[in-house]
Amino acid sequence: KTKLNESAQLVTGIHCRADHAWEDMRAVQERFGKTDGVVALHAYQSFREGEVTPEQCHKIGVALARKVWGKRFQVLVATHMNTDNLHNHFVILTLEENMKNSDVINKILKYHPQFPDNYAGCDGYKFGDPNAECNGIATALVPTVDVIRRTGELGCNLLVVHEPIFYSTEDYPDWRAGGKNSVYEEKKALLDKYGITVWRDHDHMHAHNPDSIFTGVIKYLGWENYYIPSEKSSIKVPMGYLFELPETTVKELGQYLEDKLAMNGLRIVGNPEDKIRKVAIVGHLFPGFGTQSETREYGTDLINAMEQGLDAIIPGEVIEWTVLSYVRDALALGRKKAVFNIGHFNMEELGMRYAQDWIGDLVDHKVPVHYLPTKDIYRYIERKHL
Repeated sequence: KTKLNESAQLVTGIHCRADHAWEDMRAVQERFGKTDGVVALHAYQSFREGEVTPEQCHKIGVALARKVWGKRFQVLVATHMNTDNLHNHFVILTLEENMKNSDVINKILKYHPQFPDNYAGCDGYKFGDPNAECNGIATALVPTVDVIRRTGELGCNLLVVHEPIFYSTEDYPDWRAGGKNSVYEEKKALLDKYGITVWRDHDHMHAHNPDSIFTGVIKYLGWENYYIPSEKSSIKVPMGYLFELPETTVKELGQYLEDKLAMNGLRIVGNPEDKIRKVAIVGHLFPGFGTQSETREYGTDLINAMEQGLDAIIPGEVIEWTVLSYVRDALALGRKKAVFNIGHFNMEELGMRYAQDWIGDLVDHKVPVHYLPTKDIYRYIERKHL
């Protein structure tokens, strides 16, 4: 992270945090058992007066540090502006501990609940070389072409994702549906070009206690203080999270979600000016999710929750003939109910922002960890009113 601080310096940490560089470097020293003597090098780079701006000076210094030392060592880059000649100082911790992609994944698996040895779900390596040295980690909800490009441009070669890579529900690590898939071939070539290894972490994240995806969603929506545990509410929201928000309108909450999730637009079922408070993030509405019997399904369970006082729901995947149709009719009868149809990917996006946090902690910030927003899959054609 680069920042301009009060002492008029531009500071960047490579494999360490700029504002916690001493602690991060000290942690590596302690792992090596080398806490005294010479363990770091000091270098500097100077420019003629007027040759560069402070920002240019710092950008050049960071690029140099990444190229010369960044694949092996922790480096702190500081640009000093207290003389006529702008100059960069480099502190390089010359203790090296190589970490493979598989070392990172093993730490992730140890962090999650343990699965049986015969687990055969969707999680696992989807592409690349687990034994390659890890130069950097990117987290993203979906391994899109855009995400892969940004991963490569950052110099990261391990991409941790939550959703499928090659367009199938089973999420095979290659194309098995027959025929030619030119998009798959080009995507695979792009992964090869950047030398990226892709690991999918889906089932393990949702098995975590608490669920590590929705922990991140709640955290980065800023709703941690509004969460109501099931045992403290008369409203029972199955497989969901209930919140009592400060009173807001449907329109205001929709705009808030659009902003926080970087959405291109939002579909709602509701009256924009209706005031609401009790809102739930819920699961997918398609048949087979959650409760399923001859007379009950997940959508009807959510209808029961709305009858108990729930004002609005934020689902993932949707069908329209259960709770969405109930809300439309409830509105026609004068009730204040709403559905925010943000979509599956948008609903879980912030969970991978949170993954950047805990994966960084797992690897002791020895390698850079970047969160790459997947970006909204949908665009909207605005209706022209005649």
